[in-house]
Amino acid sequence: MSALPLPATLQAHVGVQTKTNRSLVFDRGFDGYNGSWSIEAGTKQAFLEGFKKGFSQPEDFEPFIARRRQALEAGGAKGIALYSQTRLVIGLGLPHPTETALLLDRLTGSPYLPGSSVKGLLRETARLVGAGELDTGDSTAAEFWAEHFDRLLGPLLGGEATPAKGELVVYDAFPDEWPALEIDVLTPHFGDYYGDTGEPPTEVPADWHDPVPVAFLTVKAGAKVSFWLGHRDAAARGAELERAKRLLLCGLEWLGIGGKTSSGYGLFGPQMPQLEPKRFIVEEQRRSPKDKPETVEPSPPEAKTQEVLWKSVTLEMERGKPTIYKTRKQKAQTTKDDLPEPLMKQLKKKKKLEVDAWVVPGVGSAWRIVRCERWEE
Repeated sequence: MSALPLPATLQAHVGVQTKTNRSLVFDRGFDGYNGSWSIEAGTKQAFLEGFKKGFSQPEDFEPFIARRRQALEAGGAKGIALYSQTRLVIGLGLPHPTETALLLDRLTGSPYLPGSSVKGLLRETARLVGAGELDTGDSTAAEFWAEHFDRLLGPLLGGEATPAKGELVVYDAFPDEWPALEIDVLTPHFGDYYGDTGEPPTEVPADWHDPVPVAFLTVKAGAKVSFWLGHRDAAARGAELERAKRLLLCGLEWLGIGGKTSSGYGLFGPQMPQLEPKRFIVEEQRRSPKDKPETVEPSPPEAKTQEVLWKSVTLEMERGKPTIYKTRKQKAQTTKDDLPEPLMKQLKKKKKLEVDAWVVPGVGSAWRIVRCERWEE
């Protein structure tokens, strides 16, 4: 393995373990080329492992975040701090020698979400809310976003629409604290079929084709990120920014942001996720028979998650699980054993039942059914 042919004064700044700008190291520090400029086997994984290990916080990151917050607040912007509930993938398709990239800020070296991506999420969420397919918790949200979509977010292109910028201003979203990275793996099975070889494929994609693992970097779940929104009209700034913040939270909870959102990546919520199961370990201590046994105080019970009532929804089976949909995007599930046997017998017989259901937030964007009451016909 040979390093990039750079002068020694520059080479010291792009080594994967150096404490310089992480964006520069990631984009220019790959050292897996051999003498013929081919990439040696195993060097991509080794580079990602080394970069993850050396991904330490620079000294000027916290002052930068503090100055940025002060400047945004002085300009009338409103922020909302949320926690990533799942891994976050940013800039996966950008050009990079390892084939899988990560978008890092050129100034700080930190992962960030471009304002254009956040605005794109706002536009799609507003469209779904206006169509009644997502619920922000505000009974007037659908009517408001259907009426004010063009003014606040700019019109959808196509037809006779004239391109125009909206009154909402969406800023880049940075983590409040230096995040941790994790390595994930893609396993495409049909590279020969879908690959751009310039020739028609000779075989159909099939199960006997070998998967080719491709490693890529993600931002670990639990990253605290501040999203900032502004408004060009100071008179309408307060109320409409609050609506926009609720819209953003709805989109981040249900749609996600970044890459691979259809696989559950990029979801955010107001609470720090429980990344690992809680473990209670009691060490056995040596003591004589005369020693008084130690008293272990029980842990306080966790606060019960507030249940939400979904009225008049249809209960049906989906892939072996009792499932209800509030909208096309909002669903809740449970297992067959968690519902009363008489209710399951009726569901098996009639296939669909109208019920009132009590649900609680589950993992990621899913909800969990706590109990159901059938509507009397």
